[in-house]
Amino acid sequence: TLKTLEYDTNNTFQCGVSVAPVTSWLYYDTIYTERYMGLPTEEDNLYGYLKSSVFRNEIDTFNVHDLLLVHGTADDNVHYQNSLLFAKKLQAANILFEEMSYTDENHSIGSFLPHLYNTIDNFFISCLNLHVKDDDEGEEEKSK
Repeated sequence: TLKTLEYDTNNTFQCGVSVAPVTSWLYYDTIYTERYMGLPTEEDNLYGYLKSSVFRNEIDTFNVHDLLLVHGTADDNVHYQNSLLFAKKLQAANILFEEMSYTDENHSIGSFLPHLYNTIDNFFISCLNLHVKDDDEGEEEKSK
């Protein structure tokens, strides 16, 4: 999601939700990163690490998109540091965004999935200016 919004200079998308994003492969679990990307050295694949990072480019495009950033603080797969450093970059550029952290939750955020889905639903409803019928409205239309 972040790379899509980063390169969306034509404003194709109004908003995006990024859950446990890898913002830099330098902050990802090394056993997986190094298996697929090699080492972040000039002799190996430093270019790949830098090119794929959302820290590489200016983040002006995030100023025209609504963003919800979500992460579990105990994520041992995509470390929480990924979201925190990206949030810091957005804040330094005075770019507003929404953020939801799930304390002591791992990568799956399993204990709070209903809350996570409600958060995402409400974010898109707000971002896209959607009108959602409540249960009473639906029943009234059925009875007509």
